[in-house]
Amino acid sequence: MFIWGCVHEERAIAERYAIDALSRTYAQDFSRLVGKYAFAGTPHDVVARLQDFGEAGAETIVVSFACPHDYVDEGRHLFAAEVLPALGR
Repeated sequence: MFIWGCVHEERAIAERYAIDALSRTYAQDFSRLVGKYAFAGTPHDVVARLQDFGEAGAETIVVSFACPHDYVDEGRHLFAAEVLPALGR
């Protein structure tokens, strides 16, 4: 499966980053859609969300970061350091 997302130490910032990026990408307000079509939250939140997909049968999950360009590297590092190890990857 493919999913957009943003991980940040502060849930509200991750949500804002994802909402803003996806609203621009799809030219519509994503404030009510981000929870359905993306993940946005703390590393703990993201682990739980991705585990749900695994439990539903997803074997491969492709992630694209929905955040400001100047946060992409930091978000990737946080994802690699805290999310992937918690998923056993």
